[in-house]
Amino acid sequence: MHLVFSEITYQTARAGGGEDHAAPYAFIVLPKFTKQVVLEQVTHTMTGKTTAPTEVARLDAPKK
Repeated sequence: MHLVFSEITYQTARAGGGEDHAAPYAFIVLPKFTKQVVLEQVTHTMTGKTTAPTEVARLDAPKK
């Protein structure tokens, strides 16, 4: 199974300038799996282009 994700980003701003320090996050719940899971990340440029997926992790299937 391949799971492809992209980074969660956003801009913060305060009245009068400056930025808020914040870190976006997500919880992902996977169903029980019997095959290896490959996590891949794509990135988006400021011009809207998307990169090819890059493998960031592999989760082996649980042993029976």
